[in-house]
Amino acid sequence: MRRVRALGVLDRDLGKALDERNQRRGQVVRAVLQRLMERYGRPAADERAQAEEMLYTLTSFETFDTLAGARRNLEAVAPAILRLARAALGLGPRS
Repeated sequence: MRRVRALGVLDRDLGKALDERNQRRGQVVRAVLQRLMERYGRPAADERAQAEEMLYTLTSFETFDTLAGARRNLEAVAPAILRLARAALGLGPRS
């Protein structure tokens, strides 16, 4: 994925496709936040923009890549990202 993202800088069409992918991820983040607001009442309306930024960052390739490093895989990193997201939204650990 690192190589694909690097190529996206050089190839306009690929760069556009990557941007569109990130826009879709942003839409998913907004949908998830809406569901969380309906179910848990969190994040509060005045915290929504910051929560959206946090979840968008936590679900980025760059965040995953940093946490995975050279030794961890999806199964090892996903629970850590989930814990970080729950903490960022004030939801606490999953029971």
